[in-house]
Amino acid sequence: MKINLYIVRHGQTSFNFENKVQGWGDSFLTPEGIEGVKKLGNYWKRTNKTFDKIYSSDSGRTLQTTRIILETIEKDIVSIIPHPGLREYNFGYYEGLEEELLEKEMQEIVGISFLSIIEQPELVIDSLAALDRKKKVGITNTWFSETAKEYTKRIVDTIDEIVAQAIKDNSQDILIVSHGMTINIMASLLSNGHKSTRRFGVGNASCTTITYQDGKYQLVSIGEIKE
Repeated sequence: MKINLYIVRHGQTSFNFENKVQGWGDSFLTPEGIEGVKKLGNYWKRTNKTFDKIYSSDSGRTLQTTRIILETIEKDIVSIIPHPGLREYNFGYYEGLEEELLEKEMQEIVGISFLSIIEQPELVIDSLAALDRKKKVGITNTWFSETAKEYTKRIVDTIDEIVAQAIKDNSQDILIVSHGMTINIMASLLSNGHKSTRRFGVGNASCTTITYQDGKYQLVSIGEIKE
């Protein structure tokens, strides 16, 4: 049995537009972001695409994106399943702050560029997690940035869970709405180390396709814009 995972990044948000760090923090889609998602929905409407199951990160921007897709397709589709495992990386202290500040302090304090996550994802993620803990010395009642091990385990466990449920239900076409960095890391983890040449790998309202068959994942495409 072949399972097709259609993994969509949410539409452009106000934080995307303002170049602010956005992980577990959230903001609404911009008018441009809404139009981008509608274009994707219209593509699937023209091609008569249907989905057996629909999962979304439980963040507001991904749920908003998923609803717009379904409203545009105008089909009787199963309900949305929110899943916290599909969330973006948790940037901790830097949530909602300027991306420029994150990059500057990563370089000055840790000695590594956050933008080098493309080449050294585990090193960059663990460096940011360590920096977050320095920023929050004495604070315990909050979420800290995830380590690379925590983050990658969350992603793989979630996709494995979704696939296992699809096999159980005999579902073949699965829509998943998630986030830029998470989708890029997901593609790398499930496709023998694929590394994108773009900052976070995928654009807003783009679709990445991964298949699963006979115990193996295969990356079919990454960050495609459907219009």
